[in-house]
Amino acid sequence: MRCKVYLDVEEGTLSEGGPLAHIPALPGCAARGRAKEEALSNLKDLLGDYLALFGKEDESLPASVADVELDVEETEALTFPEDKEPLKPEEVGTLLRKLELSRQALLDTVSALSDQVLAWKGDEDGWAIKQILEHIANAEWWYIQRLQDWPGDPFERLEATHRYILSELGSLRPEEFGRLTTYYGQKWTPRKVLRLLPTYYQFQNELIKKELAAMTRGDKERPSPAELESFQVVYFQSDDQPSDLEPLAPQERNSLLEQFGAAWREVKTSLERISQLPKEIREWKPEGRTLSLWERVEEVADDEQNFTLRLTDWPQDPFERLGAIRQMAVEHLQDLTPEELERVTIHYGEGWTARKVFPRFLEHEREHLSHIQGVLEGYRTRKR
Repeated sequence: MRCKVYLDVEEGTLSEGGPLAHIPALPGCAARGRAKEEALSNLKDLLGDYLALFGKEDESLPASVADVELDVEETEALTFPEDKEPLKPEEVGTLLRKLELSRQALLDTVSALSDQVLAWKGDEDGWAIKQILEHIANAEWWYIQRLQDWPGDPFERLEATHRYILSELGSLRPEEFGRLTTYYGQKWTPRKVLRLLPTYYQFQNELIKKELAAMTRGDKERPSPAELESFQVVYFQSDDQPSDLEPLAPQERNSLLEQFGAAWREVKTSLERISQLPKEIREWKPEGRTLSLWERVEEVADDEQNFTLRLTDWPQDPFERLGAIRQMAVEHLQDLTPEELERVTIHYGEGWTARKVFPRFLEHEREHLSHIQGVLEGYRTRKR
């Protein structure tokens, strides 16, 4: 069997840990390395485990690694040609079965581990197995969202996502005003979301005004890439306030929603100024791969939706969390209509299809299973 290998060397992929090698013909077969050669070596090592895990269920797979020949192509494209092919309804069952087998392999590795092992970190900056499991669960939710069909036009998308988050915040029942959720180790409440969203709008508004003013003056110097990391600055560098974890009173919720609305109207005015610019200006992208003004409109829309993740009440126990999100994900994937199996959606400028979601879903879990096995090996070595 001759297989195309896409060696992803896109800037964002490299920043996440190194090149990532994918085999689209073997959904879920991918491996990362610190360098290109290591990624390809790890992919070849992974092939044996992949065929052993999925071979009994999929007769179309090669019998052994020796039967696989790899043709490597470097790419910076996040969507491969194969990703664009419509997924056939009869393929869904096979892919869902692979998801089931992959999840069982993960649970076989971690379900008997003690709380001490689950919480152990090899180094201060590393992830504990418990954190990796939470990340896998959160990522599954994220992948399923790639199938949600928001409007393609940035301003229609902006309106749709804004209505979505208003609905989420406005429909909270009084007993949910104090609800505490944990997302990547950070605690979130409706109060905290309502405090940070206006801050996010204000930050984006200042950046947009700065860019527009620079364009009006004809300046070559635009905001630096560091300044343009808007969501990261607001989300990751915003210190918690003691009151963030306190329940909202109903009247406070209404007051904060008013502040939220005022901040929204200001940034919307700036965003609408972008729509009045000639196409070549609003779509121009400065050096350094920062966003064009048009892409900034899309970023605000997508980031709004991301804030709702902080309101989602997933179980705190990592195994319950894995189970709850996986059940939701599988039900969603099972229910995809023929139209949805062919549909292309756009998120942060990247195209997504059902055929792309399934393998990335699998690849992510398989990659982090290897990560978990590495943490376990480090723990056992330390104990010797």
